Amino acid sequence: MSSSILHKNKQRIIVALLIGISLDSFYLYEISIHIISVVSFSVLSFLSFFGYFGKSHLRSYGSADNIIILFYLLLLFLGFASLIFFQAYPLPKKIIAFGVLIIATIIASNSYKKIDFKSYLSAYLIFHSFFFYIQLFAFLILGISIDYLVQITGEAQRHSGGLTLPLIGFFERFSGLFNEPGGYAVHLAPFIALFSRYYHLSKKYRVVFYISILSIIISLSVYGIVFAFFIIFFNSYISKSKKIIFSLCSMPLALTFLYERFILKAQGGHSTGISFRENFIMESYSFLTQNLESFLFGAGLLRNDARADFYGAFNDVGLFFYILHFSGIIGLLFVLFLIFYVFLKKDRSSSIAIIIVFASKLSLLSLHFPFILSAILFMEKDNIVILSKKLTLNKSRLSSKLKL
Repeated sequence: MSSSILHKNKQRIIVALLIGISLDSFYLYEISIHIISVVSFSVLSFLSFFGYFGKSHLRSYGSADNIIILFYLLLLFLGFASLIFFQAYPLPKKIIAFGVLIIATIIASNSYKKIDFKSYLSAYLIFHSFFFYIQLFAFLILGISIDYLVQITGEAQRHSGGLTLPLIGFFERFSGLFNEPGGYAVHLAPFIALFSRYYHLSKKYRVVFYISILSIIISLSVYGIVFAFFIIFFNSYISKSKKIIFSLCSMPLALTFLYERFILKAQGGHSTGISFRENFIMESYSFLTQNLESFLFGAGLLRNDARADFYGAFNDVGLFFYILHFSGIIGLLFVLFLIFYVFLKKDRSSSIAIIIVFASKLSLLSLHFPFILSAILFMEKDNIVILSKKLTLNKSRLSSKLKL
């Protein structure tokens, strides 16, 4: 794997473009395009296709890539099956989107082969955490709110729903380069989980890990809080004492926010975000149980018609429910197969990441999604063990030389 890694300057180009693809909140409503994400993907595809990163860049992909491609092909097939049953026509842009996502899967896999993967994960987390903490300290020290999106997209970031803390007063929620705290949390959490496999290798990696995982807690997103503790408690490299210390330090903020969000708001007659999720589950259940075809194929992903009376974003309830509704039980069973495959073939970090992805509200049809799946499936369990041993051995040799 290391033999195909590029010169550092070319690696930096790939890493910058991969991070650019993740910026899908920069959406221009006038032309309906995720401008930074699409431009970054287009440049990466162009450079890859014309051999800037090597002739073999688009000519080899393995079993993990085939599984992701099969996943999208299955969703496409189920979408057509649903259209046939409901006697409807597909939206051409939806079909094109699936084709682009399959190409993105191949681009993602081959891009990861050309870079130092752990350095990419570190750069991704540092980049996004940096902009998050700029917002945090600007608010705490200067009392100002920084919005990264409004001047570009025309839509302000959604920071409402903070809480009141002793000494600080009102504490706003922050979302980094995403449109809301939940978006920030679900885009970082899978990568934090993957990066946790390197936790024990150096102090630098541990610092990056804690800075990024604290940010998704401080974002005061329910997703962020749940995923952060999920990652911490199932990480085998973090000692029990450090898990206890982390919990004691972060639990007061997390519990205070959850109490305000779900208890005080409910008592005051305000929305807690539970009602529209209940609506989705109940409406989806009614649709799926009305006949066998709905149960098998779902509402389909080739039109914007959910065939149910939903309010709120469809994927806010989590991808498990989203896929069940739009691709039926067949789509959900394939997701469960994918999770089982990761549990069987990959390490614990990848297993944690894949659960986070399908429990989250990530967009299934976003350009970044195949890059996330590909990152989870990228390294085989044996390669991770070999890499870990190699890095630990190099670290021991360096310490021995320093002692001499």
